[in-house]
Amino acid sequence: MTEVLNFLEMVTDCRQEKKVLHKMSDVIAIVFLATLVNADGWVAIEIFAKEHEQFLRRYLELPPWHTLS
Repeated sequence: MTEVLNFLEMVTDCRQEKKVLHKMSDVIAIVFLATLVNADGWVAIEIFAKEHEQFLRRYLELPPWHTLS
């Protein structure tokens, strides 16, 4: 898992910094993991992230004040 996350750090993030809540690599990781378990759209990806929040927090830098639920 760490190798995949390190690889994702190489992605260039072109978003406006003031509007960013999550690292691009974290967003990509959530989308990637959710699609591996057959999430087929943004709603399904959101549900996946909420249901697996504790697991995701072990590997991703989700802000401590933010909960996905």
